[in-house]
Amino acid sequence: MSRNEHRDPSVHSSAAPTSTNMDATNATHCNETKIGKTAASPNPSTHRNLSQKQLTAIDLLLQGHSDAQAAESLNRGRTTVYRWRTLHTPFRLELQRQR
Repeated sequence: MSRNEHRDPSVHSSAAPTSTNMDATNATHCNETKIGKTAASPNPSTHRNLSQKQLTAIDLLLQGHSDAQAAESLNRGRTTVYRWRTLHTPFRLELQRQR
């Protein structure tokens, strides 16, 4: 058989999958991952990067408590709540979102 002749594809069973097959496989995996994350957390922005204490602090701040009052309720220092509120981006965004 010369180089230019076509060979039977079944002879080369160890060939890598075609890009179309790989794209379909990757797309399925990505879709399953996205669906799984969405189903597990209806509002991912609330839970993704915030601890339970941070979520409680947000609730207290929204109720009108000061940083010091929220911190005392959480057994944390006043500066901790202040830093969450001013420097911790996920905390700031969630606090703004709920206002």
